Amino acid sequence: MTAMIRSLGEEALNGLDDADRHLLTVWVWSGCCMHKDQNSFKGGNTTMTAHWTELDVQPIPLVNKDTAQVIRKILEPEAGDKPITDEDYKHLEDVAFGGGKLTALAGAVLNDALDKRGQGDAYQLFMEHYLDVEHIKSFPKTNNTQFGSHGEAAVELLANLDAYCQFLDVICIRKDSQTWTNIEKNVAAGLKDPPTLTKLAVLALYHITISALYMCAVRRDEETVALNAITLGPLHRDICNHCQTLIDNPELWLDFDPDVFALATFDGQIPARREVLDQIKQLNENGMLLHLDVMFPKFLEGALATWIRFSSEFAPGGVIDGLTDADKQHIWLPATNVRNEGALGGWVVWARNNPTGALHTHNGLGMYHRNGTYEFCQTFFTPEDHKHVIAAARVLEGEKLEKKQHQMQKEWDTWLVAEKEQANADKAVQEAAIQSRLDAVLLIESADEILARGMTNAKLDDQLEKLRRLWNSGKHHQIDIPNKSSLKTKPKKQAALQAAFEAHLALLEAQEDSVTLEELFSKVFDDSEMVQEEYWEAEDEEMAESWEEPE
Repeated sequence: MTAMIRSLGEEALNGLDDADRHLLTVWVWSGCCMHKDQNSFKGGNTTMTAHWTELDVQPIPLVNKDTAQVIRKILEPEAGDKPITDEDYKHLEDVAFGGGKLTALAGAVLNDALDKRGQGDAYQLFMEHYLDVEHIKSFPKTNNTQFGSHGEAAVELLANLDAYCQFLDVICIRKDSQTWTNIEKNVAAGLKDPPTLTKLAVLALYHITISALYMCAVRRDEETVALNAITLGPLHRDICNHCQTLIDNPELWLDFDPDVFALATFDGQIPARREVLDQIKQLNENGMLLHLDVMFPKFLEGALATWIRFSSEFAPGGVIDGLTDADKQHIWLPATNVRNEGALGGWVVWARNNPTGALHTHNGLGMYHRNGTYEFCQTFFTPEDHKHVIAAARVLEGEKLEKKQHQMQKEWDTWLVAEKEQANADKAVQEAAIQSRLDAVLLIESADEILARGMTNAKLDDQLEKLRRLWNSGKHHQIDIPNKSSLKTKPKKQAALQAAFEAHLALLEAQEDSVTLEELFSKVFDDSEMVQEEYWEAEDEEMAESWEEPE
């Protein structure tokens, strides 16, 4: 049957003229527009975060519970000067800074994905009373990967900054212990930290000038508007041009005048939430937004580079650029992955309601309903056709395709685990041999030995590898030593070892000085209090105490 269908299809394709055959054989690809915006947001935030290192200020670390305990253990050792272990450094490397981390933590406190966690209900009641409204929207779900949620959260936090600061004070005071949990404490600290507020303002500005407006443009109702992704090349060129305009003309947004600010927005309209502009302007005038005039253009530079990279399908000379207007009218691609992700969600729901159902059954039902198969059968099928289809279905059912697929998956998993275990064992043997050889190598004691006679290329390689293993174990690399493959000649090896040995001596001297991190983290931790539990653990304990019967 398959061979017959293929033969008939090839015959029909060869009988078409060149134009029709081109439409059927051309392969056109376009990425999801929602992911383009998400990636541009990430690209801008990454560039902005990296630029902080060039300035004289740094946002406070918004640490998680485990990292906070490690840092406090380092700052307040119980007995003597405890050395900082590799594990401690690894935790410190995971510390996150800035607006993106703040919006994520705020989402966890104010609208956690799990209803039992956070302060969602208390937040709703407080904000309705504070803003004197009957109902407010839930806080953006930043911890549930919703598109645009971090930008929307930044706008919300800034627009009602005083309300959120007061709400955090309220939830602290109303507890029996009158203390914050670790995550609540971090949010409260972030809302009062000028560098963190600066990053928050940048996220909000990008959201109201670019991100939200772009998402509105591509999230039209496809059933009624039929937005075609391959016609969106001009839209993405306009987005890139607008980013460059904001970089070149900071006066469009830096004064925060609503009438002038309309020129800064992608759609040329005044933002719906004008109060966020007033708040940013006030904070900027009060000196709470450090280097905003520098950080927003840096964010836009990173976003622009990401927009260009993730809209490459529209580049001049590409497949889409080579299509005629008539071709684009005949070829339609969705602008977003909503349907694909909806189909995946549909499978999850169907599998929940049909726990014994097979995947090929679900796919068959989907094609049956989507492709008009029922109407076709009712119109063209003869009794013999119906009989043939039923017989073919029984044959497929008897083949136990799902069971065979499960068995194949089990066999593959078993083989893969065995292969990786063997590879790990071989690697361990090889590593043990290398380490045994290096253990017998004495590390040089002075730089003069590097140029001494008898220091061959092999010995130089051993010295470099010994320093790598001493200081660059795991993720924590303290000495910049080039890879062996990039050191082809002896002079390069000698120069690399010279630099590495000097860094080695400096690190040994620094260890003797016992460098403290107190200045960096003094803003985060108050000596008078230390929070050990996570916020949901504290709530569970308070709930349990409230239900205890009196003696």
